[in-house]
Amino acid sequence: MESGRRTAALVSSAVAFLAYLIALPPVPYWLDAPEFMAAGANLGLPHPPGHPSMLLLLKAFLLLPFGDMAFRANLFSATFAAVSAGLVSLLATDAASAVSVVAHHPHGRSRWPALGGLAAGIGFALSGSVVLQAMSVEVYTFSCALVLGALVIATRYPADARAGCLAAILLALGLANHHLLVLLAIPAVAMAWLRRDVRWSAVLAVAATGFVVTVACYLYLPVRGAAGAEPTWADTSSFEGTFWYASARIFAASLGGHAEAGSSMGENAIKGLGLLAGALSPLVLVASLAGVWLLVRSGAGRWALVLLLLVVGNLPSKVAMGILDPSNPDDHGYFLPAVAGLAILAAAAGAALPILAASLGATARRVASGLGVAVLATLALAPLAASGATMFQERADLREPSALARSVWESVPPRAVLLSSHYPVHFLLMYGQDIEGARPDVTLVQQTLYAKARGGRTYATRLGARDPDLGPFTRSFLWTGDLDWELLRALAARRPVRLMASDDLAAPLGDVRFDGWTFDVVPPGVGTPVPPLESAAHLADLRDAVWHWPTVDIETRRVLLRHLATAGTWLAGQGHRDAAIRLLDAALELNPRDALLRRMRLALGGA
Repeated sequence: MESGRRTAALVSSAVAFLAYLIALPPVPYWLDAPEFMAAGANLGLPHPPGHPSMLLLLKAFLLLPFGDMAFRANLFSATFAAVSAGLVSLLATDAASAVSVVAHHPHGRSRWPALGGLAAGIGFALSGSVVLQAMSVEVYTFSCALVLGALVIATRYPADARAGCLAAILLALGLANHHLLVLLAIPAVAMAWLRRDVRWSAVLAVAATGFVVTVACYLYLPVRGAAGAEPTWADTSSFEGTFWYASARIFAASLGGHAEAGSSMGENAIKGLGLLAGALSPLVLVASLAGVWLLVRSGAGRWALVLLLLVVGNLPSKVAMGILDPSNPDDHGYFLPAVAGLAILAAAAGAALPILAASLGATARRVASGLGVAVLATLALAPLAASGATMFQERADLREPSALARSVWESVPPRAVLLSSHYPVHFLLMYGQDIEGARPDVTLVQQTLYAKARGGRTYATRLGARDPDLGPFTRSFLWTGDLDWELLRALAARRPVRLMASDDLAAPLGDVRFDGWTFDVVPPGVGTPVPPLESAAHLADLRDAVWHWPTVDIETRRVLLRHLATAGTWLAGQGHRDAAIRLLDAALELNPRDALLRRMRLALGGA
């Protein structure tokens, strides 16, 4: 039995890793991936809570002697997704074994639980949610592997103090990576490990071990803060700054912000169930309910409770937030432990069929065995058919982020100051400068100066020190908390200043000129600005960079829609109606059903 258990886990991990490796893109994705790459390479501080345990391990992946930096970083997530698949297989084998033990059938104990584990591991690995996260560097597959690893230890060695301490170390590494996800998984691990006969001294030792390791990991923040590490959002050289960073207070407003987001807990819960059904297929969800029932009926109620705690406890990680968006890859990352729990329950149900038929006649056993194989094969492959295959194809073909980043850099003149607004674009440009050495002559500035991160004081101070030309501008920002437009125009008299259109920036539209990705800041004393770049030329450049226009990846579409809509709004405000219409028409090609875009287009006199 034990050899079959290990074999199923190794095969699950190997199949997952090979599939990911074949499709793994050697380029950065949008969202936080480029920021993590830059932070990992420089041992900097990405956005709060800083993710120190993940970052240190990512640094080791970035030192591997093959592939380029983006490939090695993406390999980090792929590796831990494959590890998670193996851990899912181990847990599913043990859960199915609980049914087998009750059935008192040696043959069932030796074969069917391991087959169930294999089906669970492969089904989990090929689900759309896992594929999404495996193909780009992020925190989620690492967090999932740590939680599942702790759960494997807790279920195999309940009440054992040394095993409990080892599980606590894994959970502590998870807390030092993404504390919200791991906090919600602790009840499942605790239920698996705790027994009536466990000593209080063992419980205290486990808790103390977890606390010490968590604090030790977060010491990375003040150590690197004192060293002036970049990138960073705020100063962590003090206890107050470290606590602010580690607590992720900047994102705390997203918890419970349903009124602002226009959604409710109930609506988010429905979306969450839809996300899980789309990732695994409705068939797996139904089988998981059967798995709960069979585990309870077989006397393995603790297993059923542990797995339900893993699933149900994981749901609030995103449902409690203001908005849940199944089209957002990050939201899939939040639900990876729930995907794992459902895959385990479904496989336990599939393996139970031939196990429970062991006491029947030979013909009935053969029929049950055939049905068992068919059910387990279906559970393993249904997630691939439901969403996994589509995600594999989308990510394997992904090249747009790098192509669009090149088009931004090519549009910027020498020695320019480039103020980028949208964080996904800014992170991608930051990666290009820090990792690929793109445009070292350009000073890249986050347009808000990270104002939401403790007023942006750390970022503005370092920016002024790095580029003395920006000294008056950053000092004014530190004094007032606002961008001084006249100082920005004065800087434009000495060197080109480009900024990206943004809903958050009230720029005097008479002082800027459209130039494609950016608007050129017109220096004081200049008469009538030269005519703006023809918007048709910029759209031609975008279509060259996005080969499958208008069929593009969802995050690429979001970046382009934001750029086209905000740039079109600014152009309309300047009176360049035809140019604005062309940009909005292009945006509608990408998303014809966007009601806001259609209203904007109609306001300009279009149909």
